[in-house]
Amino acid sequence: MNNLEQTQSFEIMKADLRLSGETTIKCPFCDRHHRTAVPKYLRNRPVRVRCECGKSFPVLFDGRQHRRREVWLPVEYWDPSGEKDLMTVTYISVTGVGFRAARSKPLISIGEIIEIRFMLNDGYGTYISTQVIVRGFNRNRISGEFIGLDENQRKFIRF
Repeated sequence: MNNLEQTQSFEIMKADLRLSGETTIKCPFCDRHHRTAVPKYLRNRPVRVRCECGKSFPVLFDGRQHRRREVWLPVEYWDPSGEKDLMTVTYISVTGVGFRAARSKPLISIGEIIEIRFMLNDGYGTYISTQVIVRGFNRNRISGEFIGLDENQRKFIRF
């Protein structure tokens, strides 16, 4: 592989990185496998890679410590003023969560702590009630980090 350059493509192949920063990518055109070490500055960024067959394709080198799962779960939340509203959890990991708010501009700011409650679709009906510190915000999409999640809840989220 050679000629790495940044890209804005939306059909991105995801490549999970090992702790060493290495990964194996399979070319979608010729099915060749390429093992490569990924520099830190390219981690968690979309890039375009070129295979020996001459074709290029977009890849996201995912260097997250905990894998995200895409979900679609209704959640209740309370903002710092105590106002209750509804959101949808769109991804979850053992350390954090991503939401899509029902309002186009929810009354939340980065750094605020919100209370959330939702049920996992894990077959057990595991109920999660915890606090989240808001880490990112883009229109009605919010990302947050769990605080106060107990080990039992982490275990169910992990599975």
